[in-house]
Amino acid sequence: MLYTNKLIFIHSVLIIPGMGVIIYLLRDFLISTLEYIQSYILFLMFLFQTALIVGKRFKNEFFFSLRSYTIFPQKSTQIFLYTLIFGIIDINVILMVVVTLLTIIYVSQWSFLVIMVFTIIFVLYEITYLLYMMVTIDIMTEKYGNSKNLFLVTFNLFFIIELFTRLTERFYIFNYYPISGWIGSTVQSAIKGDTDEVFFKFGGAILAALLGLFILNKISFPKNENVF
Repeated sequence: MLYTNKLIFIHSVLIIPGMGVIIYLLRDFLISTLEYIQSYILFLMFLFQTALIVGKRFKNEFFFSLRSYTIFPQKSTQIFLYTLIFGIIDINVILMVVVTLLTIIYVSQWSFLVIMVFTIIFVLYEITYLLYMMVTIDIMTEKYGNSKNLFLVTFNLFFIIELFTRLTERFYIFNYYPISGWIGSTVQSAIKGDTDEVFFKFGGAILAALLGLFILNKISFPKNENVF
């Protein structure tokens, strides 16, 4: 595997199991009273997920551009699925998400209700995250093509944010960062039994996903009489 494809080796042998190992090593913090740890771990997960998605975008030259949909008309729902499957999702992303979530659930010792809250809110925000990744990739590739600028505004930006937050030891800020922090803070509200705050954050997750769909429809999908 290493000889034939180094990227597949790094994804399958290092990054994906590595996320599970990191969480297992931090298991004592997960079951402690530290309120930032879930948000921090999820931040790392989304950081590596971004690397996998953008890395796939760089190496897949067969990715469909918006111009392709104008030449070969498709329905908006089909464009959405094609973009999601061929440009965003692959087996490495799915495996890393599954390994990370199962490890978190295994070591956290949460109650069943907290696990359900965590799973549902994660799915909602994962959808939101993928929507905004699709928007970002479409905008960047239309403007710059298959450029390293995409990596700069996605992975590198959030890597610097993580590094700055960790070095300043202001770990509580991880609870406020988009997607990962929102999931972590929702879980903390569920652990504390704050039902009103949990429902409020669920509403925020649904609104964020709907806003992502709206932006994707307005910006990403080609507007042409040949596209239905």
